[in-house]
Amino acid sequence: MIMKKDFTITKEQIITLNTDGNRDVRKCLNEWFPEAFKPFLEVGTWYKSAQFQKWNLYVTEVDNKLKIVKGFGFGADGSWMENALNDSWDFNELEKCVQMSEQEVYDALKNESHKRYKEGDYLKNHHGTWELKKLKPIYSDKYNNGIYNKQDSGKWLFLNGEWAEKIRTKTKSEAEKELNCKIID
Repeated sequence: MIMKKDFTITKEQIITLNTDGNRDVRKCLNEWFPEAFKPFLEVGTWYKSAQFQKWNLYVTEVDNKLKIVKGFGFGADGSWMENALNDSWDFNELEKCVQMSEQEVYDALKNESHKRYKEGDYLKNHHGTWELKKLKPIYSDKYNNGIYNKQDSGKWLFLNGEWAEKIRTKTKSEAEKELNCKIID
């Protein structure tokens, strides 16, 4: 009588065998368990934390050897992580992340653009300096999920992880008062 018995192997065991095993073992493991070797976070994708409701990350780099991820996004308190492009996160910190829907990404970026800018602000981005006439953010899944303003042919408010810089302005009378002098043309 022949008994058939199923065994269970964990992803960690598969990875260990793949790393420590000989070439034949690695080849078989890759064929049998391809899902175990796929990165659980993909570059070019927005994720949200199951633990921290307002935490969102756009992944720009995955380093499987160091087990870290680089990217940009919103912190646990919902505020934009200004220096995130220089930061990295350990895989363990991201285990419970799930992919964000396009609507969730748009809502997060739109809300941030309304926090940062108002009509009449002067902004500077890779195209130059311009006045924000009407704030109407439009989401684009191109260019690292950027957001632009529907003005002229479109002015980028957020692109490749960076927000347009808000230029501080003063009226002539404000400048004269602050400088205690008369400004002439």
